[in-house]
Amino acid sequence: MTDEYDEQDAMFAGLTTKEAAFVVAFGDIESEAFGNATAAALAAGYAGGSGGARSAGWKVLQRPHVRKALATYAAAAQQGLDHVMNQVARIGQLAEAKGDLAVALRSAELLAKRLGGFVERLMISADTISMQRELSEAEQDEARRLADIRLGVNPADAAEAAAAARALMTGRKGA
Repeated sequence: MTDEYDEQDAMFAGLTTKEAAFVVAFGDIESEAFGNATAAALAAGYAGGSGGARSAGWKVLQRPHVRKALATYAAAAQQGLDHVMNQVARIGQLAEAKGDLAVALRSAELLAKRLGGFVERLMISADTISMQRELSEAEQDEARRLADIRLGVNPADAAEAAAAARALMTGRKGA
């Protein structure tokens, strides 16, 4: 527990309280302000109103120590996600060894989804059902690329993991 606090202290060293709040709001994937400097500035308590917050958000993002903290925050989040995905892979291997194919398959599915191996249909919702439309293939590809950028997924790693997941699901080793 102490190591975790030491890492957080190091991550936020040299930041004001508002800057630290900005980093968390901007960098936390579960935050409503994720990736949005204006919303992060408002969440951190910078100038009210969208014009003031927009300017404040841009200015905060220009500060080298804030950018460094954002990079450290993103790396820590990725490390946590990597740990979870390693656990999913380990559970899948154990389940396969025990013959629990349902759990092994679910593990492979989660890994493949994380790495972009399965494509979900993306829909844009409107107020009425008649106004819904499917995204074009190009729009879906662009959405996946943006998600990969935000999640830090390397396309080569995704292809390799998808192949390994397919091999696991079909019962072949190393396909």
